[in-house]
Amino acid sequence: MNNYYLKKFLSILKYSIIFYFLFIFAKYVNRDIHIDALYMDDLFSWSYFGEGETFLEYSFPTSGHTYRPVYWMIQYLEFFFVKDNINLFLYINLLLNSFISLIIYHIVYKISKSNISGIISSLLYISSYFSYYQIAQVIGTLESIALLFAILVLYNLILFIKKEEKYINNFLISNFFFLLVIFTHERYIGLIIPIILAFLLKIYLIKIKKKEYLSLILPIFSIILFVYIRTIILGNFIPRGTGSKEVTTTFDLMNCLHFAIDQVKYIFAFNPGEAYLSAINFNDLNYDIKVLIYKSLIPILISIILYIILKTFFIIKNNNKNIFKYILK
Repeated sequence: MNNYYLKKFLSILKYSIIFYFLFIFAKYVNRDIHIDALYMDDLFSWSYFGEGETFLEYSFPTSGHTYRPVYWMIQYLEFFFVKDNINLFLYINLLLNSFISLIIYHIVYKISKSNISGIISSLLYISSYFSYYQIAQVIGTLESIALLFAILVLYNLILFIKKEEKYINNFLISNFFFLLVIFTHERYIGLIIPIILAFLLKIYLIKIKKKEYLSLILPIFSIILFVYIRTIILGNFIPRGTGSKEVTTTFDLMNCLHFAIDQVKYIFAFNPGEAYLSAINFNDLNYDIKVLIYKSLIPILISIILYIILKTFFIIKNNNKNIFKYILK
């Protein structure tokens, strides 16, 4: 029993030290950022709060072009406690993004069993442009919270697929965060696809119990609730695009595919977008940086090839005929 509490204490101590280190690093990376005044979305939200709405009125409005009650509840409390000490918003965002980077450390550590990989991944996040975007403005809290929920959705789906026992708990947790995230930012409704795919993959990998099929009710319920509430309050359940554009009139399949490819490029540092989204477009980088990015693809390709070779070796050694299923495991 004493060993159990000692391990718990050491674990809490380790994560506390890592969090403190990540916060110091985040503060250093963003040392030139200040929030001394409010502008555009930040100012609009602040002025709306200043009209004297109650917590429930602010969090659950009956009109508008978006519906984000989870975020609005948090934003109301943020405004309530910060009051006119505007510079405190920066520290709230620093703490929140340090916590996200700690979650990233935990996930990478649990998957890779490597502290170094976890630390590097968390540092890469906290020094990324997206992190800066979330820290430099009050509404960055929205992006941070939504990102945190989305990460927890995907992490629990990974555990759901990987586990052979008590896996359904992770599917339930994943759906809980899915419900939170779609009422934080409507764009994350797209996570319904990996949720359904994860469930189908689990069925393919193992034979699940009949009663566990009932858990599919959860994502379906979340979607129905999302559609119903948005239709009743907003008159239309389809989320609007950037700048409140009507998606039904501006949607183009080819543009959609083009943007999807761009998102993949971002993962590998081939930043294709405008400067305000990607800091520096890939075409504007100097030659040495471009070469470095191309070279970074080499270890990624080598890792993938080695993984497939080693998995194939174990498959042959164990006379496992279902190669695809074994690779997924």
